[in-house]
Amino acid sequence: MTPAVLALGIGAVTASGCVWYVPALVDLRAGADRPASRRLAATACVTGWATAGATALLLLMGVQAPLLLAGAAAGATTSATVRACAVVRRHREAREDAACWAALDLGRSRDRD
Repeated sequence: MTPAVLALGIGAVTASGCVWYVPALVDLRAGADRPASRRLAATACVTGWATAGATALLLLMGVQAPLLLAGAAAGATTSATVRACAVVRRHREAREDAACWAALDLGRSRDRD
């Protein structure tokens, strides 16, 4: 398969991925209105799709395979790492929310006694 055909395929998949990266861009643009875990997950999403788009462009420019694979691997690793951080952060936020709700419930039960 020629690099141009492969770049066209990757470009088509990247363009169709707008159902994921456009909402992620909206979350990033919202800033502090969104929880930190959601912003991290959006960053991971945008990083992954940007890596795919950059890979397509590098293919069209005729970049050698080792450099192309290194760039794609770096982008994928970065995206996966940020996504893992988002999952850890989300679990921490869920624990904090549960503690806050538990404190509120404890306050209500004292009022009833």
